[in-house]
Amino acid sequence: MEYWDLYDKDHRKLGQIHRRGDKMPQDGYHLTVHVCVLNQKGEMLIQKRAEDKMIFPGRWDVSAAGSAVVDETSEMAAHRETLEEIGQNVDFAKTRPFLTVHFDEGFSDWYVIETEKEIEEFVFQESEVSEIRWASLTEITELIHENQFVPYHEGFIDLLYSMYKKRGAHQ
Repeated sequence: MEYWDLYDKDHRKLGQIHRRGDKMPQDGYHLTVHVCVLNQKGEMLIQKRAEDKMIFPGRWDVSAAGSAVVDETSEMAAHRETLEEIGQNVDFAKTRPFLTVHFDEGFSDWYVIETEKEIEEFVFQESEVSEIRWASLTEITELIHENQFVPYHEGFIDLLYSMYKKRGAHQ
C-alpha cells in the first residue's frame, strides 16, 4: 500500500499521512510529479502505460510520472520515478520544477530535462511501462487527438515544449 503526505492549499505539509485509494480529506492535497525528457532534436521520450494500470491503462504518457510518497520531496519523487520507470538516475536535488499545476486533489510538479541518450540506453519497468519511444510534438498532439495519450488539456504539451529551453512566462 502506498502512503502520501498531506498538504494544505499553500503546498505546506500538514503532518498527516493519507493512504492511496482512500477518499481525500477536505482541504487535504497530495503531491505528484511528471518528468519530460527531451533530446537535441526536440523529441520527447514517451512511455506507454502498462495495460493493468488503474489510471489511463495502455495510453502513452510523458517520460515518467507518479505520486510522492511519505517523506519524499518533489525532487526525490522525480528521481525515484525516473529511475523506476525509465532506468535513468537523474539528480534533481538542485532542480526546481518548470511549473506546478494544481488539480482537485493536489499539486503536480512538472520537470523538463534534456538528454543526448539513445533509446537503447533507457530501461523501462515492465510492470509500469510497456513501451518507450521518442516522439515529436506533432506526433504527441496526434496521439492526444486519437485518444491514445493521457488526455492533457489542449496546448499543455505545447507549453512544456515552448518552456523547456527557458524558465518563466516571459520571452
